[in-house]
Amino acid sequence: MDDDTLLKSALVIGIIGLVTLFFLSKTIEIKELKIEEINEKNIGEKVKIRGIIKKFTPKENVNFIEFENSKILIVYFDEINLNKGDLIEVVGGVELYKGKLEIVAEEIVTFEPRLSSSPQR
Repeated sequence: MDDDTLLKSALVIGIIGLVTLFFLSKTIEIKELKIEEINEKNIGEKVKIRGIIKKFTPKENVNFIEFENSKILIVYFDEINLNKGDLIEVVGGVELYKGKLEIVAEEIVTFEPRLSSSPQR
């Protein structure tokens, strides 16, 4: 087999591999759950949740987020600016840390700020 044929074969196989990986990645679904549905059975799984921030605690290298009506802590290691009352969507892995469930966020999407219950004039 000459070099030209070998190069063409490698290129075709590489492209086929990339296309296959692309389509396989689209079939992998992330479980979308309510945070109150998450339990020990979900440890090691990637999940997607939505909720309203009850408490946001930024630290030097980590951010801690608590949702309303939940005891599960969300941990995020990138810089982000959030506020109490913000509606966010979190994609991350469920882990057990010091005997407590937490979600280590990989991605956080913020939505429009929550409107106050008092009418604006």
